Amino acid sequence: MVSTQSKNDSTAILTEFASDTDYARLSPNVVEFSKRVLLDTIGVMLAATTLEKAVLPIIELAKEGGGKEESTIIGFGGKVPCWMAAFANGALSHALDYSSSDSRGVAPGGVTVPTALAMVERIPQTSGKQLITAVAVGSEVLMRIGGAITRNPMHFGWVSPMLLGVFGAAVTGGKLAGLGPQQMMDAIGIALHQAGGTWEMAEDPASSFRAVRNCFVNKTGVLAALMAQAGVSAAKDPLGGKHGLYHQYFQGEYDSSVLINGLGSEFRFENISFKPYPSCRDTHTSIDAALMLARRYAIEPEQVEEIQLTVGPMGEKACLPLEQRRRPQTSIEAKFSLPFTVATAIARRRVTLVDFSHSGIKDPDVLNLARRVNYRVKQGSPGLDPGIVDIRLKDGRILHEEVETPRGSPQSPMSQGDLVEKFRDCAQYSLKPLRSSDVDAIIAYIRDLEHQTNLSELIKWVS
Repeated sequence: MVSTQSKNDSTAILTEFASDTDYARLSPNVVEFSKRVLLDTIGVMLAATTLEKAVLPIIELAKEGGGKEESTIIGFGGKVPCWMAAFANGALSHALDYSSSDSRGVAPGGVTVPTALAMVERIPQTSGKQLITAVAVGSEVLMRIGGAITRNPMHFGWVSPMLLGVFGAAVTGGKLAGLGPQQMMDAIGIALHQAGGTWEMAEDPASSFRAVRNCFVNKTGVLAALMAQAGVSAAKDPLGGKHGLYHQYFQGEYDSSVLINGLGSEFRFENISFKPYPSCRDTHTSIDAALMLARRYAIEPEQVEEIQLTVGPMGEKACLPLEQRRRPQTSIEAKFSLPFTVATAIARRRVTLVDFSHSGIKDPDVLNLARRVNYRVKQGSPGLDPGIVDIRLKDGRILHEEVETPRGSPQSPMSQGDLVEKFRDCAQYSLKPLRSSDVDAIIAYIRDLEHQTNLSELIKWVS
């Protein structure tokens, strides 16, 4: 991409990219990847309509406010102002902890797709190509903003999908609104003043806000885009300025070259992971290791004497407090529990949505195994912990497995067929019953999205 900006003004170059990039500049791979993100996120949102009760107050609040009947609440139906639809749909996008993310927890699907779905109904002439472009550009800007931080954002106590997500949502909304470079800068600047989210939410294992946190992210993104479109100006350099994102939140520990190197020719968001299991990404390497052992040795729960996990700092969070993690009381608590998820993998030889249902988290076989899970901490490098699992059987054997990169990562990707099956599984939990033919139609529609001109068909199926 050719830029008229100084190479030192990386934020301006990034916002010019966000404003100027159109569908013609996207490679076929980027187009296909964007459609995967859309299909995956919509499926996860549909499943959340019945599987996570924490979303219900958010949906009711959105409906209670009334206002212009503009954008649809996914799965529940009814129309509200687009920013309130983004608020409601954002809550659905992370409720099951099943949407795409990277190794640092930056989660583009959950922050770009709900924003985009809200905006396309405000701008009804939006085409499939424009929707794809908005998701691709919003995701790419988000990944670069997060990737520029030279330490793991979570080490500063921030919840990266919340703190950073507002910028991806603002760019996605701004792209669909047709913002120019300066307006896009303003949208990012406005989002800066709503950026937040600390790990205090995880100190209480029973906290339900962890499930619905993206409600704020998507609402902020839509409002930031609309405010910028209306002429509200915000900040000269919301990312690298004296009190911008990097200095105010991350003590100046960032590399501005990440924002612009290869911009337009290299899309970093193609390196995100899709989740094969509906739980915190930090549990996935251990789940993979446990599944390998359970399947390889046909382990039965009654054979197990002890399960020993070796974890890093992030894995330790999913083990403390240990007794509570062994007996989670809510679905979202279970998803953030290594004892529960590893026990599920061994007892059931799979980890699926039903395992986190009300009955799933009370499963006696799983809970009995979870009581036998212990852990030790090994300091490691930033990013996902490797999954190191040792299972001691009652006959004295010790079974050992290690997994460095989890299934669904770029090194071990889920196939298109895997993602379609995941979507089908999610869709069966939709509050609005979907016939098999409806599910097939949604899959086909998104597969051919670049040729679609009437996005109301998609909204009708998922409303």
